[in-house]
Amino acid sequence: MKRKRRSKRKRQIKYGRILIALILVLGLIFAFLHLPIFNIRNIVINGNSKVESSTILATSNLTTKDNFIFIDKEEVEKRISSITFIDYAKIKRSLPLNVIIDVVERKPASTIQVSNKYFLIDKYGVVIDESDTLMLNLLLIKGIEKIDNIKLGDKIFDFASEEQNKLLNEIYDGESLFKFKNINLEENKAELVLYNDVFVAFGSYNNVEYKLKVLDQMILSIEDDTSRKASMILMEEGPDPVLVYE
Repeated sequence: MKRKRRSKRKRQIKYGRILIALILVLGLIFAFLHLPIFNIRNIVINGNSKVESSTILATSNLTTKDNFIFIDKEEVEKRISSITFIDYAKIKRSLPLNVIIDVVERKPASTIQVSNKYFLIDKYGVVIDESDTLMLNLLLIKGIEKIDNIKLGDKIFDFASEEQNKLLNEIYDGESLFKFKNINLEENKAELVLYNDVFVAFGSYNNVEYKLKVLDQMILSIEDDTSRKASMILMEEGPDPVLVYE
């Protein structure tokens, strides 16, 4: 019995020494990897045209004093994406000891007039810029009240009524945004102008999703029928929408 206990104790001591040695080795490796020789050597920023590289770099909080191996990429990407003009950012490591920041800037997809200037809005409904002139290639949204205090970084949905947002949320979802030239959002109804100048009397904000699906089908019909020119779509004229030709 004594021999067995002595043997067991020796094994425990042996395993304990191995564990301590392993911890020491791992600690030495960890300390070695944190030496200044593993600090970032260069930081390269790609994809920006509106946002200054200095702004992106400052927001990232990355410097050449940071460790190349232990960068928290998700946290850095999150910080950079908080910049109003940045859609998203991607961080990559590149040997030897280089960090590459790839950014995609937000692009204007629509505009809204406030007094004598225009605010540019991206495909997510975020206000990203302002302009003194109307950009004719962008969807123009009218009818939203109480937008005098709108500013960069705001979302257009926060200024529209609950009824108006029924339509706005659907239009800003997917590719619907690029099918229209103008949207006039009145209190109880909406009027639209398609990219091909066809006027759409959209009517009330009821059954918005269904009405937009029907409108998509009617747009396809207009594109397929080149023998005549459509001028108007009446969504609530009767039991079914009515397509009017010139």
